[in-house]
Amino acid sequence: MTFVLALQTMLVAMFTLPAEAAAELNILNDTGYLDYWGYYRVVGEVNNVGDQAVKYVRVKVFFYNVSDNLLCTDDCYTILDTINPGGKSPFEVTLSNKVLASEVDHYSVTVLSYDVTAAKPIGLDILTNSSYIDEWGRMVITGTIKNIGTQMTTFVKVIATYYDASGNVMAVDYTYTSPSNIEPDLTLPFEIKLYHDERLSYITSYELTAESWQYVIVPEFPLVALIIGLMAVSASAVVLSKKKLFAKT
Repeated sequence: MTFVLALQTMLVAMFTLPAEAAAELNILNDTGYLDYWGYYRVVGEVNNVGDQAVKYVRVKVFFYNVSDNLLCTDDCYTILDTINPGGKSPFEVTLSNKVLASEVDHYSVTVLSYDVTAAKPIGLDILTNSSYIDEWGRMVITGTIKNIGTQMTTFVKVIATYYDASGNVMAVDYTYTSPSNIEPDLTLPFEIKLYHDERLSYITSYELTAESWQYVIVPEFPLVALIIGLMAVSASAVVLSKKKLFAKT
């Protein structure tokens, strides 16, 4: 009897296929609004909760009027080209037809497509960052980013995701370093200006991430890390970062 059980166990082990890694993406959160120029924007985040990296993630938005009739659809790629397992990327879909945008009452959003890919190695590190409100009422984030990898990294992109007090995405923006390539062990500055001034009063925090063709950033601290106190009376602000308090001078 023991021999039979052992034989059964061996056969099961021989013919049982190993579990394959799977990609699984969720819309983490999203917000829609009619902007100053009359466009309807949907901003949000895609979270990779699977155990495989993905690239070229497309997000699709369905726009409806007050009668629940479908007005149109639009889609975009996430701002990060590659989302490693456990990572997330912001996105922004813009309905630029002002006539249709003015009729939008609600919308739905879904992940349309993606490709499975190899995970990108860590090779970038944001060393410093701070923010202030400039004389034109724009929120400006400045900082430095370093190539901690072993090879030159190209097309280095720094991305800011802005949140309200409940952790909902309010706006997204990004910039490329200048020059956009960084040699190993070198550091370059970056600057991101948020031109959507009408979103400023909602923003209470932001997160930064970065990506190049070769690397991703060192993982940030869990959850939203930067807390901002905005003074609505004027174009000045006091910003509390992860490290210390920064004030406009």
